[in-house]
Amino acid sequence: MNSPSLRTQSWIGAATVAVMLLMPLQSGSAEAQQAGVVSTEISPRLQELFRQAKCGSTHQLNSRYQAADVLQRCLEQAVIITDPLKQLIGELQAELTTLTHKIQRLEQRSDALADLHFSPTTHLQGVSTFIIGGNAFDGAAGDHLNSVRSRYGAMEFAYDQKLTLRTSFTGKDLLNIRLRAGNLDTANDSFGGGGPSKLSELEVALQQSSTPDLIGVNRAWYQFPISRDWTLTLGSRVNQSVMLAMRPSVYPEDTVCDLLTQ
Repeated sequence: MNSPSLRTQSWIGAATVAVMLLMPLQSGSAEAQQAGVVSTEISPRLQELFRQAKCGSTHQLNSRYQAADVLQRCLEQAVIITDPLKQLIGELQAELTTLTHKIQRLEQRSDALADLHFSPTTHLQGVSTFIIGGNAFDGAAGDHLNSVRSRYGAMEFAYDQKLTLRTSFTGKDLLNIRLRAGNLDTANDSFGGGGPSKLSELEVALQQSSTPDLIGVNRAWYQFPISRDWTLTLGSRVNQSVMLAMRPSVYPEDTVCDLLTQ
């Protein structure tokens, strides 16, 4: 039985970014209050400077930081720096400097989070296959038959675990890395290919070298188109089926015996 595929949830990353971006704002406000920079009063003189600079009303503002934010927007739209604007800059210099530092810190944090953010084009798929069964052997060679039954005829409990990471950089290419582990030995397990024949070997049978339950890199390849009719595949661990235009098999979807898979 197979477990459903696991896909990255981009909203989780977005929520994390939002929470972490809010933290510097809150901590920065506390630092400013401790430094005694913040003043919640909008003085009549400050209101008059805003009026003279034609920079909007301050009646809806609750703090000098909001006034500094309004001033920044005015400066972005201003063609020339008038004397009232210069006076506003001098009046709100401390608040403007603090806001600039906070914006820089937010940009640095955002860049750092973007570097760690899981790519929305990257998918992680996990498939677990569990095998329970045994083989029965028959034949005329009595001594050999008893030996085969004793060594390969017992009930087996095995598994195969695949973790496939796929990502695209351009939307047309594909980087594929698959980690895999299992406990079906190719020499001692009939479902792994051991015994008098390969007929019972399963397509999912795998064991890393002679060590069961050892996870390793099973597939590693990069594929990208070089023209309309040609695709280049590079990799140290790539099988032929990756480079075929179709997958020949007698099975419609899930494979069973390796002999009839391809």
